[in-house]
Amino acid sequence: MSPCRPLFLSGWLFALLGVAPWVLLPFGRAPVSPHLVHPDLMVGGFLWSFAAGFLMTALPRYLGSFVARWWEVAGAVALSVAKLLTAFGADRGLWHALWLAELVWVALFGLRRVRARRVWPPPVFSFVALGLGLGVAGVGALLAFDLGHAGPRVAVLGRTFAYYGMMPAFVLGVGSGLLTAMFGWKQASLIKLGKPGEAHLPWSARAWREPGALLVLFTLGLVCEPLGGATVGRALRAVCITWVAVRAWRIYRPARSPGRVVRWAWVSGLWMAAGAWLHVAGYPRAVDAAHALFILGLGLMALMVASRVVLVHGGRGVAAETRWRSISATGWLVSLAALGRVFAAWTGPAYLRHLAYAGMLWGLALLVWGAAFVPELLRPRRRGRTAAAPPR
Repeated sequence: MSPCRPLFLSGWLFALLGVAPWVLLPFGRAPVSPHLVHPDLMVGGFLWSFAAGFLMTALPRYLGSFVARWWEVAGAVALSVAKLLTAFGADRGLWHALWLAELVWVALFGLRRVRARRVWPPPVFSFVALGLGLGVAGVGALLAFDLGHAGPRVAVLGRTFAYYGMMPAFVLGVGSGLLTAMFGWKQASLIKLGKPGEAHLPWSARAWREPGALLVLFTLGLVCEPLGGATVGRALRAVCITWVAVRAWRIYRPARSPGRVVRWAWVSGLWMAAGAWLHVAGYPRAVDAAHALFILGLGLMALMVASRVVLVHGGRGVAAETRWRSISATGWLVSLAALGRVFAAWTGPAYLRHLAYAGMLWGLALLVWGAAFVPELLRPRRRGRTAAAPPR
């Protein structure tokens, strides 16, 4: 089984669980405080599961290495299921331990492919390694805090690395090639090696200047924020995201390729940059502005990339996108949810109620997406001819 199928499914379930406490809170029905579990479930559950499913499916291709083995997929799925079963647990230490184990599992999966690689991806792909490192370091810091081995400052550093660093790093690394190709622009080519696992770096020092500078600035931004330089740190990250959005994605122009997935992936790329700068401005508040980045940027992008992967790996083909109206419906609902969440700060005493409204729209978007794509995740892949898909 392709790793993306069970991990996308678990990510979808995490997204529904993550928004449920906010929807139920104004009615006094929340099973647990949203402040306790919402960031974990949305970043460590939803976004990370989609990222893990994509990486375990695509890394072998990017590196010209061998595909995922059954026990590697089973291990990742087992850890994800364990996280689902403990999603609302008051002991966040257990949940963070499971998340850390899953991060290490995927990192070891990637390391085994690197050692047997036949291809070197472009230097900017090193952001994927940075993202895994940030995830391990950040969740490790959160776990140390949970166990009483570290203070609040370490926990703030861990949250910054895990919540604000890991997923944007993945997008910058993978998206520099994937989104560039999806939008119809020319991407950097892969370099084939003479023999598997060849040690030398085939890219010139000049080719590393730009991605190397971005890596340094992005990491400095993450370190600055918890040490008191929040505005400077966020600005450095926003510069990196905007640079990739302009240089690689050409976000200032409509995508050249047609299709519903491409159109909404382009919108998510635009909001990746815009949301990062709203977070710098802290307008209307930093926590509210950050949701423009997380919902319309990372969340919508995860759903659109997953849509493309599910259709292609399920044998439907890219052409099926034109018949799936649920893709556009998901995009519009996510957009409305993001607007409702960001502008809830101006609703005064009705703030929690408007968070619930935004959560309902997000949940509806997930249900629309799930109605179309969960059956595809559960359906065995049809080999040979591209399978026809009914309009959805």
